[in-house]
Amino acid sequence: MSKMVSCPLSDLIEIKRGYAFRSEDYCDFGIPILRVSNISDNQQIDDNYIYLNSQLAERYKSFQVEFNDILLVMVGATTGKLGVVKNKNLPALLNQNIWNLKPKNKIDKEYLRYKSYMILESYLAVAQGSAREFLKQSDFLKYTTKYHICKLEQQKIAKVLSTIDNQIEQNQALIEKYTAIKQGLMADLFSRGIDVKTGKLRSSYQQAPELYWESDLGWIPKDWGCSILKRLVKSAEYGISTSLNEDSTGIPVLRMNNIKNNEFNVSDLKYSKEQAAYSIRLKKGDVLYNRTNSMEHVGKAAIWKDELDKCSFASYLVRINLNEELLLSQYFAYWMSLESSQSSIRVFATPAVQQVNISPTSLQKVLIACPKCVDEQKLIVKEIKQITLTISAEEVLIKKLKIEKQGLMQDLLTGKKSVESLPDSILNSSSLSNKITQ
Repeated sequence: MSKMVSCPLSDLIEIKRGYAFRSEDYCDFGIPILRVSNISDNQQIDDNYIYLNSQLAERYKSFQVEFNDILLVMVGATTGKLGVVKNKNLPALLNQNIWNLKPKNKIDKEYLRYKSYMILESYLAVAQGSAREFLKQSDFLKYTTKYHICKLEQQKIAKVLSTIDNQIEQNQALIEKYTAIKQGLMADLFSRGIDVKTGKLRSSYQQAPELYWESDLGWIPKDWGCSILKRLVKSAEYGISTSLNEDSTGIPVLRMNNIKNNEFNVSDLKYSKEQAAYSIRLKKGDVLYNRTNSMEHVGKAAIWKDELDKCSFASYLVRINLNEELLLSQYFAYWMSLESSQSSIRVFATPAVQQVNISPTSLQKVLIACPKCVDEQKLIVKEIKQITLTISAEEVLIKKLKIEKQGLMQDLLTGKKSVESLPDSILNSSSLSNKITQ
């Protein structure tokens, strides 16, 4: 077992609090000020900054933050949220309602960063009343915690955990890269299409104008059609409007919050035992779109991939039944996710109570360009699927890495497991990645 001792937090850290800057000193550019709203989940710091006039920066030098500083929200709805300063956040000043946790000689800074999670979790668990929404410095520093007395061991533990964090960051960067590639690819596929004979993207209009004709949506390939959606849709079907509950013995019912990033997220479900819910069960390949929501989310669509054995859908969602001989459901779902398509759809949005609505009738007025040849539609879908699967694989890996990290944090930071008991290979990020994917 690892050697751990108990002590008050005042023996391990000192707290530097941010400053209440005057709003009249704000400007459109200058030195960023880190506020509570900048500290997001996963210890990241968002860059929606406000700025202080650079000429005043020297006056507030004592409130500057440094690389890897550990920031803690000490008041408000997000009390207890942590953020870590990275190079991209520098230079910056710290605003009020945030503490900068500075380690004393007994504790390694990186070790403190990971240990802070557990300290806050246990502290907030026993905190009473207002202490949950406002951290009082004197009380917080009195709080007793256990830590590894050997600083070398602290550093080893921090290295194990930071190795996983680095791998997560690398995979997240890959997702961002592949997502950008996907967006560019889709823009090409839905404007140029694929030559069925060669299996490759057609030359652009600028390169080969003879391959295109001018439609109501602009220049599209000659063997494509352009029409209103109504000509390609067999029917549109509203979901059920009956009340839902938490009783999982009923059938799961999708709601508008279950469409995220043009996929179905089934982690938060409601249920119904009404016959109406069972009568409109989803089948693989069904396309649903969100008919009522904020302007940002209305019109979002996803295709059902049998994520659950049985499922129904609620009234704010609409199932579009297509003439598959003319328009494939998967092609349509991808087309719906295009920003250009979303912009066209929102033109027909009508005001609802604090939201907007796009009825099936309005949706079917929208123009769509698509290959007349279903085989070309299939090729387009295949190209998008391939890169989508690549992104999904990276997302799965990130989830596995986070689970691995959580387990190691629990074992190592509580002393349940010694860092010496871990294989040396776990300190190498590529070895760790291989281990996770096995």
